[in-house]
Amino acid sequence: MEKFTVQDFMSANLISLHPEMEIMEAARILTEKRISSAPVVDHTGHLVGVLNEVDCLRAVFRACYHGEWGGRVEEYMQPGARRVEADVSIADIAQQWLKSGDSRGFTVTKEGRLVGHFSIRDALKACETLTKQK
Repeated sequence: MEKFTVQDFMSANLISLHPEMEIMEAARILTEKRISSAPVVDHTGHLVGVLNEVDCLRAVFRACYHGEWGGRVEEYMQPGARRVEADVSIADIAQQWLKSGDSRGFTVTKEGRLVGHFSIRDALKACETLTKQK
């Protein structure tokens, strides 16, 4: 049986943000691209956090109701990202999902650099491919 890894089925074309980016611009990107979160990478491509819709809502709320306009992504992002290395087996990730009951995906890194995102849907695609090979 072939051992599939995260990098075999991950989504690699991601929208990413930068820590020094204006928060309102980042919120516009999430809305325009219809995504709920995006990885935040530094100038070397290393993952430094994740910005999600709730983080953006916090910034928008401060702007609309308190007149505190703007700020940078790094002021609102979540510094800890749920990540996995690209060479981890899909079976290992699936077991984590089954144990935790948490259906959020993983940001995929290789040597600390952002390379993709892996979701449950990606794991299901891998299982479908494996089934077809039998």
